[in-house]
This record gives sequence, structure tokens and C-alpha cells, in this order.
Amino acid sequence: MNKKTIGCTILVVSLFSGFLIAQEEKSQKIELPKMTLEYKLNRALINQVGNFMHGIAYAKAKGDSPEDFAAYGLKCWGSWWKDEDYIYYVRKWYRIFSTDGNFKMEISRETENKVELRMNIFGERYIETYSESGVTREEYIRYMGALLSSMAKFMGLEHEQKIEDDWIYLSIVTK
Repeated sequence: MNKKTIGCTILVVSLFSGFLIAQEEKSQKIELPKMTLEYKLNRALINQVGNFMHGIAYAKAKGDSPEDFAAYGLKCWGSWWKDEDYIYYVRKWYRIFSTDGNFKMEISRETENKVELRMNIFGERYIETYSESGVTREEYIRYMGALLSSMAKFMGLEHEQKIEDDWIYLSIVTK
């Protein structure tokens, strides 16, 4: 190799390595945070409540009710829950709502084909976070009740429900 070729090679390698170093420095300006599982679950909860609240707000803007929005949601994903019994229904909601660290579900009575339980309101502590959506706490709770009721009916379960204070009381029977 001649001196000119060696010099050009050194120049190209120097420029390329300088480019790589510059790229590396730029990409290191934003450091992504480490997230704990607890943080991720809480973020998922906040996002889910936000999705519910904004969906209810959209329904209201179209002249529909929170119950109408619950019925629409059922049309979109209800087929995933088809043809199951009350045990599946209870377990499925428990899994979904347990992303809320404050969620409680208490079974008060169970027979061969019936369960009675109560649960607190999923994500309630974040309802106020999305108050700019124009959705009230009462509308959010009505939506949650309608979601539970619509799904039970869709699955062919007999369902009774009452909402009292901060609890939803359910009686679910497999036909």
C-alpha cells in the first residue's frame, strides 16, 4: 500500500469513528426510566380509566348514554366471553380489575349455579383525574354497572345488580 492509500484509509476511519461517537452521544441524551411492575400496573389502570372516561364522553357527545357505550363495547369484544358459566365470568372480571391495587371482590354466597358477591368500583381513585372529559363519577359507575350487566346477559347468565355507596352488588346465576 502506498502512503496516499494509508492516509486516506486513516482519514476515512477517523471520520467514520467520529460519526459513530457523535451518534452514540446523541442517543444517550434521553435516559429511559426503569419501571417497576407496580408502576406499570398503576399506569395501565390510569390509562384504562382514561379510556373508559373518554369513551363515555364521546358517547355523550353523540347523544348516547354510558349504558349505550357499554353496549357498544360488548359488540366489539363480547364474543371472547361467549358460552361460559358464572365461575368464568367472576374470574375474568377479577383478573381484569385486579390491575387496580385497591380493587376488592368479596364472594358472600355460592351454590352450584349461583354466586353473590360485591366489588368496589374499578379505578375509582382516578375518576377525578379525567374530570376534564365532562364525565361524572355517577356516569362512570353507571357505565361499569352496565358493562357487568351487559356481559352477564350476553353470556346467558341471569344477573341482578345494585350499586350502593362504593360497592356493586351482584347476583349471577348460570341458567
